[in-house]
Amino acid sequence: MRSSETRTFSGIDIASGKTTWTTPWQDAYWARSGVTDGEHYVFGDYTGMHALRASDGQMMWSVLWPEGVDPREMSVSSNAGVLVVSDRVGSTIWAPITM
Repeated sequence: MRSSETRTFSGIDIASGKTTWTTPWQDAYWARSGVTDGEHYVFGDYTGMHALRASDGQMMWSVLWPEGVDPREMSVSSNAGVLVVSDRVGSTIWAPITM
């Protein structure tokens, strides 16, 4: 979960309701449209798309939005097992690499 007031993300144990970790994130107040696969949480904020590890809150990667994109129009969602990043004019699909 995110906190706009403290600008953090927190992991919550669903069974007990206890906070298991807290990660500072300056733009947490902008974070929305997140998805999870149980191991990672991927979300968009004002600057781009980011992933954190669900077990400990470690930030794993970031991809900045392209120049000129209005971040208020960006959304991150999941459909049929792939990550979908959309704005008002189109979508980009991110699929896992299998080897």
